[in-house]
Amino acid sequence: MIEPELKKRLNIAIIVSDYADELEVITLCSIFRLAKSSVKLLHNGPTKRESFTGLYGNKVQVDSHLLELLNEGFDLVCVPGGGFFSEYTASNIASQEFLKQHIYEKKLLALSGSSAYFIKSNMDYFKSAISTCSPCFWDKISTNNLRKKRVTYDKIHNLITSQGPGTVMELALEIIKLKINKIEASKIADNLIVWPNMHYGIMPK
Repeated sequence: MIEPELKKRLNIAIIVSDYADELEVITLCSIFRLAKSSVKLLHNGPTKRESFTGLYGNKVQVDSHLLELLNEGFDLVCVPGGGFFSEYTASNIASQEFLKQHIYEKKLLALSGSSAYFIKSNMDYFKSAISTCSPCFWDKISTNNLRKKRVTYDKIHNLITSQGPGTVMELALEIIKLKINKIEASKIADNLIVWPNMHYGIMPK
């Protein structure tokens, strides 16, 4: 018999290509895998690649090209930050189609740093969504829509955003809290020695 909590393990896609922030990518991957979720790195470049070179020059292996898994039905899609990468992903046709399909299925989308600005701004569906992003872009967002929190969740638009590499651990834990449960998020937070406010009110014994 399958334990009830195991039914909630997530199938997650992280969109990547050259100049994506690899610190964010590795942090997201690692924390989601601690929650026993399936994580795939999907390259969105013009040609199929086995790896991408991140913002800080590190090579990271990818699992597939984004279009090969267009109909995979991921529970969650994450797009890390990285200036040039974020602009490219926001305007890339393959990425647009992939994200539109995901949004149409009313699945959770996570955007970090500059991607939280460029992708949100480029998609009509999110024009009225509440979000945060890299502080570099705060002056470009309506004060009605901007939240200067490290992580912001808009339940109506099923959008969760964070400010950048220093906040993606919190982003990942908040996603686990939302999509799995608080206990799992708290257990992982305890093992990572995080700030006490990231235990979601469930302090470890």
